[in-house]
Amino acid sequence: MPDKKRVIFVISAFVFALFFSAFAFKVVGQLKQSAENQKHSYDIMHQANVLLSTLMDVEIGQREFLLTGNELELEPTLTLLQNIPTLLEELRGKNILTAAVKHLDAVAPLIAVKLTNISNEIDLRRIIDSLPPFSLATEKESAQLSASIRSELGSFIEVEEKAIEQIDVTFQENLRKSVAVFVLTIIITYVFI
Repeated sequence: MPDKKRVIFVISAFVFALFFSAFAFKVVGQLKQSAENQKHSYDIMHQANVLLSTLMDVEIGQREFLLTGNELELEPTLTLLQNIPTLLEELRGKNILTAAVKHLDAVAPLIAVKLTNISNEIDLRRIIDSLPPFSLATEKESAQLSASIRSELGSFIEVEEKAIEQIDVTFQENLRKSVAVFVLTIIITYVFI
């Protein structure tokens, strides 16, 4: 009889070890997926910040050119200006959350208008050696447009940050499960073998 009980215990321990090992593999897979999702969200946020930073650099470069008329200082600005549509399309090409898409949809036409305005002002400055002082209305419209762009991109980033928070919660839950499975497997193996 003791041999029969011992065999049942060993078989039970083996079955438990198999069950918990399978569960552990599942949890490890979930941990890996959570880490990949988190990295993807951080990449998207970085791309949005690069877009916003590039827009700001273009505005600064444009203003400097409008004041000085120095073509040499304008070259980096023109390069950045040409890169903005590509940056926006790359961001749109990422697998992003549905809630974030509406912010990109809202910001795309704003950016298009802003880029057109910047290009037009640069072209006008090239034609007219010295521009008259900016009208208050034009400056106000430009500032409002820039604020709207920053607001939409900020909202886009906020959606991604909330996604990261949720991914983090899931990651922590999966990590706790994996530790529990690991400890339980060790205890059961020790008790039964």
